Amino acid sequence: MKPVLLMGIGLSVMLMGCVNTTVPLGKSQQQVNRSVNTVQLMEPGEAESRAGVLIDEIQANYCRSTITEPMRSTYSLIQSLKQQANQLGANSIVLKQCQQQANRDGCLSQITCVATAYNVDISYSL
Repeated sequence: MKPVLLMGIGLSVMLMGCVNTTVPLGKSQQQVNRSVNTVQLMEPGEAESRAGVLIDEIQANYCRSTITEPMRSTYSLIQSLKQQANQLGANSIVLKQCQQQANRDGCLSQITCVATAYNVDISYSL
């Protein structure tokens, strides 16, 4: 694993392939894991029905570059989306899509997940 600085945001630790998890400076991986667990995955329409405020669209990618490299799961990409949402100040995400493609952009297999990050009033009842 090799740490790299990304646009002043924090420290990025490359996991396998192109999926990365950003560990903000001054935070441990355990703190990051706890913050990811505070971000909820909601169904389409649920954030809006709970008076959610749209924060931003976010994306996570994985590139399997060699045949011997194990495939990452969609779960790991969703965790990456949750971490991005948390860094933006959001407390929930709505997954738009995860798409897998073969032989694209130098990858034997590529998975891209896209979500929308929201700040939702958790106390709001339906």
